[in-house]
Amino acid sequence: MISKKCAECNNKERLQAAVEGFNQRKPLCLFLRTTVVLYSSTSLVLKQIFKLFVLSLLFSMSFVTVLEESQKAEIVINPDLNIAQYQFLLCHTEYDPKKKIEVKEKLMEAITKNEMGKYYEYVSKVLGIPVNKELMERLTKQNKEKLEKFEADIIDAEKSQGESEVRDAWLKKAEYLSQIGDRDASLKALSYTYDRTVGVGKQIDIIFHQIRIGFFYMNHTLIKEKFQEVHKLIEQGGDWDRKNRLKAYEGYYALAVRDFKKAASLLLDAVCTFTSYELITYETLVFYTVVAAMLGNRNELRDKVVNSAEIREQLYSQQDLRRYLHSLYECDYAGFFSCLADLETRMKFDRILAPHYTHYCRMMRAKAYQQLLSSYRSLTLRYMGEAFGVSPQFMDKELHYFISSGHLTCKIDRVRGVVETNQVNSRNVQYAALIRDGDVLLNRIQKLSRNRISKLKSTVKLLLVLSGWIYTAAALLFAYSAVAFTIEPMNLASLGTARTVSPEQIDSADSLNPISCAQIDETDFWLCKGPQFMDSRTGMLHRMPQTAKRKPSMLAYSSRPHETDRPIIRLG
Repeated sequence: MISKKCAECNNKERLQAAVEGFNQRKPLCLFLRTTVVLYSSTSLVLKQIFKLFVLSLLFSMSFVTVLEESQKAEIVINPDLNIAQYQFLLCHTEYDPKKKIEVKEKLMEAITKNEMGKYYEYVSKVLGIPVNKELMERLTKQNKEKLEKFEADIIDAEKSQGESEVRDAWLKKAEYLSQIGDRDASLKALSYTYDRTVGVGKQIDIIFHQIRIGFFYMNHTLIKEKFQEVHKLIEQGGDWDRKNRLKAYEGYYALAVRDFKKAASLLLDAVCTFTSYELITYETLVFYTVVAAMLGNRNELRDKVVNSAEIREQLYSQQDLRRYLHSLYECDYAGFFSCLADLETRMKFDRILAPHYTHYCRMMRAKAYQQLLSSYRSLTLRYMGEAFGVSPQFMDKELHYFISSGHLTCKIDRVRGVVETNQVNSRNVQYAALIRDGDVLLNRIQKLSRNRISKLKSTVKLLLVLSGWIYTAAALLFAYSAVAFTIEPMNLASLGTARTVSPEQIDSADSLNPISCAQIDETDFWLCKGPQFMDSRTGMLHRMPQTAKRKPSMLAYSSRPHETDRPIIRLG
């Protein structure tokens, strides 16, 4: 047998020889040149064409790489969302105090570098830290000088230059206001610049900037409003690059509002054509994509994540994320629980994922349990505990929670310590969901109809009450009018100023002196007031004849209207 020391020496020698041989290899072009000489001696033309093709391919690959690097260098990150992450970590109570010192130094360095006077004032109040007066005065002075310069450029452009130059001057001012953390002023300046912008592409870029400001302060109202605007502009004629950037922005926001399904769909589309380096880095994009896609279907996870060349390339630099992905896909449940615990810590200190890490980890545990149970008809609690690296008691508690909440379809036999699975058909699940949703809909309709009927009944009751009031008021008014116009029969002889007037003297009644009453022979008479009169015998109320000369204050009429309908007596 070969000793261990000899084996190690032998391995070292073999490794050293392999390294030397690898270093002595010629470049790729020379290797291709030798192969061409060996295998294409029949045609010199084909050899030259092949060489040119290989050189052009290598040149194009290097050119694309240089172009991508130059694009990354040209992108200005404004506002810098890393600063918002620093603020979040400093506000987090569970973050390591030693690491907080480093984060605070990075935050102050970014504030000084970007001349963020307004933001420094804001973050000092949020974190409860004392303000460095010297630094604050210096930042305020720098901001004032820069803003005065931008104002001078705007005035000069408005006087002597065109609309595009004025628009560029306003855009520079808006970008600087966004850089220093003056949120309200930057949004106002960007809106003013947007109104002066002609091209759809440039308008979309301005809205993207406003959305990033919304991400920085996590203003959901602003973000939703600007997403609606950018969708309208995209429909009008957005280009391919801005459509891909919109997917990254929407996927990023979908994570912030716990819509993992939408986030996975959008981020997976953005992985291949990602250019939104002003929002997040490509490594962070891959991390968010894997986290969101893990909650999806296993087949989609295999096709779009596990077998994706772009994601696999990045996973080599993120080994924790790679183990997390492959442990669930390869059914290594104990390793998956260990990776999930590490991921929970990372999500807890991520500004976007922190509000949802508890919910996410709970759903991932349910997904792992369902994946294991779907392969068996029954399992023991001890076996499941060993598979996940936990105790049977913990497994029993976990399954009880997920069964009661409806995430798992199985039964636990505590006597035998067995978990029996119920393989539910997808059609049955859809049918049950349809019945459940239908019952909810019917209950809502019945409740709505009852509310409508009750409202209708109350309206009818109110109308009845109002009509009763109206009838009562009419009756009271009628009684009042009857009492007001009723004049009891009176003794004409008791009226001291009574005179007898003949019918022929009626025409000259206006020239008579005011009298109280007059009698015509022994006939009965009517007393009246205003346009109405009442028969003293019957008490009937009548309307004044239309042939009266004028409307007297009080008149007496003959009881024989066929003889005359003219006024007979005028009461003063």
